[in-house]
Amino acid sequence: MTPIRVTLAAMLTLTGAQAFATTAPAVTDSDGNGSYSLAEIQAAFPEVTDQTYAKIDADGNGTVSPDELAAAINDGVLKAQG
Repeated sequence: MTPIRVTLAAMLTLTGAQAFATTAPAVTDSDGNGSYSLAEIQAAFPEVTDQTYAKIDADGNGTVSPDELAAAINDGVLKAQG
């Protein structure tokens, strides 16, 4: 990757994370494994069902990564508050 692409990618990542942090309820990774379980997501988004969780888990590995969570909010699968 060229330095310009790396810089642009970093800026977009930081900007997106900042916007995500200000509009979505905090989801806590209570077990510290780097991903979110259904229970962890339901603590912030009580309306999430098993079916919604499966939709958010885009790679189908059984857990939701921070990127998958952000995509679900950006795509309107999860409703950000505020």
